[in-house]
Amino acid sequence: MKKISQWLAIVIIVSALAGCSCRDAIRNFNTHIGTEHTTTEVKSAIFKAGAKNLWVLNEKSPGVITAIRRNHDYYAEIRIKYTATSYSIDYTDSINLHAKRGKISRDYNRWVASLNNDINANLH
Repeated sequence: MKKISQWLAIVIIVSALAGCSCRDAIRNFNTHIGTEHTTTEVKSAIFKAGAKNLWVLNEKSPGVITAIRRNHDYYAEIRIKYTATSYSIDYTDSINLHAKRGKISRDYNRWVASLNNDINANLH
């Protein structure tokens, strides 16, 4: 019985550690892009990258875009603020991505990193 208890404890600890390993700190981006672009060009680069990365974008007000990505049972929402010289990508909400205490699923971080990379590529 003692052996079973020890094995059960090991399985619980390993499971807990494995559960933690699929989450990372929530990534936000603040990117300076220089002065060679207009606000319209930055907005266009964001919308082009968003479409490529399966985000549904909606301009809420001048210089502010909300973006939503759904993937099976997962939902992520971000806010993108932009000017002619910079943009930021900030987490706002999610469902089933295990967001808690500043951490979230690695999938979310992969999605926003890809979006950020493609925005940069569209601007260069």
